[in-house]
Amino acid sequence: MKLYLTLVTIFFWSCHALSYAQQNDSTTREAILTSWNNATVKSLNTIISNEEYTSLRKQAENEMMAFEQRNDIDNQGKIDTSSLRFRFIGILLKDFNRSRDFYVIERMHAGEHVSLINYVYYPVDNIIEAYIIINTNWIKSEEKFPKISMFNEKDMATYFVRPGSGINYESVVITRFKKTQVQSSLFYPRGTLSKSSKIEQLLTFPFPE
Repeated sequence: MKLYLTLVTIFFWSCHALSYAQQNDSTTREAILTSWNNATVKSLNTIISNEEYTSLRKQAENEMMAFEQRNDIDNQGKIDTSSLRFRFIGILLKDFNRSRDFYVIERMHAGEHVSLINYVYYPVDNIIEAYIIINTNWIKSEEKFPKISMFNEKDMATYFVRPGSGINYESVVITRFKKTQVQSSLFYPRGTLSKSSKIEQLLTFPFPE
């Protein structure tokens, strides 16, 4: 009888611990997603209100609309757990060492269906990993990427150049993370990412058909 009660107690506390861990993980993911989305929206709003690049305003407004639709941002207070970013955060928390600083470089190709590639760049180790959306699932690429020249957050604002003079044929978002905290997230509409960003080779990696 004592053995039975002991096993029941162990089972109960194991389930309780698992439930707590899952709830805590979900809360962390929601906090990261909210912070990430807010930082990206702030970047887009800065572009839209920039008087110097009025020719870019319509494109930036369209990018904002598409971004909000993908991430269900219109529904205030609601977290879209089906969004691609939310699911990608799950990969970040599961596979990556949370003590490391890193960048996420998102490439978005708008067509009949939106194609996405996320690169995770660790500047200290100069390691790049790529994740591709295939059938709505994030799949890690086996591609080995050459090392790129290191860049840092203070340079990111200087990578925004006059529309049409940049190297990106798709929209690109560069976000810096420190552990699980979003430090900055800058949106580069098509044709506005400078060659000095040194990530041109990443932008030639083909999207899956």
